[in-house]
Amino acid sequence: MPSRGDRSETFQVQWPSDRLPSAQAEKGTSVEEVCCKAGISVQTYYRWRKKYGGLMPSEMKRLKQLEEENELLKRLVVNLSLDEIDQYTTELWGKSLK
Repeated sequence: MPSRGDRSETFQVQWPSDRLPSAQAEKGTSVEEVCCKAGISVQTYYRWRKKYGGLMPSEMKRLKQLEEENELLKRLVVNLSLDEIDQYTTELWGKSLK
């Protein structure tokens, strides 16, 4: 079964800041009712609140960009490290690991 993936973008784009599920829940509407209207589970609501609580949509978008950039940099470091290891073993034993 295919995964739904990261729906945090839906959370950012779908609602204006005064209509975010967290804002509605703070106004007295039950969390279950807010989640039902938003089409998300209660667990997702609490996960988003923990991760994005207090952030405005523009800040959430910036956070997502920084997370993507961080992931790219991590992959870059791993690739460079593997290339250095391969170069070292080639110099040491005269064989490449590739």
